[in-house]
Amino acid sequence: MQISNPQQQMMMRMAISEVFQKMFFMIPQEELVPAAEKQYRCFVPIAHKQQDTLKLCLNIDWELAMQLTKNFMGIQSSQVTDAQIGSTVLEILNMLAGNFLNQIDPEGRYALGIPVTGDPVDGDISVYEELNFESHRLAVFLRGSIL
Repeated sequence: MQISNPQQQMMMRMAISEVFQKMFFMIPQEELVPAAEKQYRCFVPIAHKQQDTLKLCLNIDWELAMQLTKNFMGIQSSQVTDAQIGSTVLEILNMLAGNFLNQIDPEGRYALGIPVTGDPVDGDISVYEELNFESHRLAVFLRGSIL
């Protein structure tokens, strides 16, 4: 996959690392793992007056999403509901997007929307980062390009 901007790629990695290290005390492992069959997929629109809306997307293995929810809420695995997993993953995406935008757009030209469940297929992928957390895959990618 051709990445259009290595600096944005680095900023994406930094945003992911910061959120996962500070919020969940997790550091990505070196080797990549294949995606699990069951995943949670969501995206957040990013608006700009002079271009089409961008979408920051998150695909996360369901098991990792459940583990993060359990840790985030301080509850046992048996108490975690699908709705709680959805809310937690959307909040993680919101934190990632906010961190990434603060780095990439300190002037505030872009406006962060509300994260939603789904997997948009429109728009070329300009930044893609895939990481392994505790043998589970997490992918974050940007559809569209930051000007």
